[in-house]
Amino acid sequence: MPTRTPRESAPADFSLEELRSLEELERLREDWRQLWQRAAAATPFQSPEWVLAWAHHLRSGEPWAFAIRLGERLVGLAPFCLAPDGEGRRRVTLMGTGVSDYLDTLAEPGFESTVAAMIYNHLDERADLWDCADFQQLRAESPLLAQDFGPTRHAPVELQEQCPVLHAEPDGGWPVPSAFMQKLAYEHRRLSREAQLSFVTADERTFDRAFDALLRLHGARWRRRGEAGVLSDRAVERFHTDAARALLGRGVLRLHVAYDADRPIASFYGFQHRRRTYYYLGGFDPEYERHSAGNQVVRHALERAQHEGATTFDFLRGQEPYKYRWGAVDHPTYRRQLACDRQVS
Repeated sequence: MPTRTPRESAPADFSLEELRSLEELERLREDWRQLWQRAAAATPFQSPEWVLAWAHHLRSGEPWAFAIRLGERLVGLAPFCLAPDGEGRRRVTLMGTGVSDYLDTLAEPGFESTVAAMIYNHLDERADLWDCADFQQLRAESPLLAQDFGPTRHAPVELQEQCPVLHAEPDGGWPVPSAFMQKLAYEHRRLSREAQLSFVTADERTFDRAFDALLRLHGARWRRRGEAGVLSDRAVERFHTDAARALLGRGVLRLHVAYDADRPIASFYGFQHRRRTYYYLGGFDPEYERHSAGNQVVRHALERAQHEGATTFDFLRGQEPYKYRWGAVDHPTYRRQLACDRQVS
């Protein structure tokens, strides 16, 4: 469990501004992007490309973001959303909740504690606006976990979900079990004999075709199970289309498609940022299941990640058995819930 530290007061040269509309957040986009690029612990799920796409397509409730500056420089951002929960309470959450595997605020390196303290102090000062807060998918190093919320609130921290992760070995290779790698190599040779196998990584020219292939392959995989995949919802599809296209423009998207001649047979939808590759979701043509087409596109993604210098391959949340066949080990995420005084019995 993360260790908490007492809150501190913010120095006088720091300021905090509330942003209560999407228009205000859009105007902050460039400063936000620069802060995201500087923040050592940031993931693609804190980028303005991801969060603002979520706000436009999937948001319920109203923006309530805290922008923290040192002079004119943006050094912290808490992209909160305020909406009623199922019991009618006014609940504060982080934008992106539900579709984001990691959630957090952003802070300039060296100012993490100050930013978190200012966030919690401002929540205290504005307690008339909210009843409860629910901060999900926080990593152990999150400043929102490290800061003590104080004695006047309930702020329990609980284990939420595990994210299986591969860490590169000293030589840069991935610690995939040898028996599984041999099986993959055999299946790759067989697929190469029986199909005109090729892999394409989406760029500006091929994005539309690659994303359409992802949608169809992901849907085919889930329809075979008699279920609807996450991309079957039109609002979710529009969100991912916009977020993926925007992240492609920032060099973050990794969308790989395996083809048999011109026929897409498997897809990998993920990201790469700060030497870490994230596998968000994928799909494959059920007719190619005996060739392990889904595993082949993940194998290709691992090879590309190694070539690009990635040292971590993150399968993200969920403990599906296939992730451990690659040799992944669990990394926890946490959930912290806050309640105002009047909610404490």
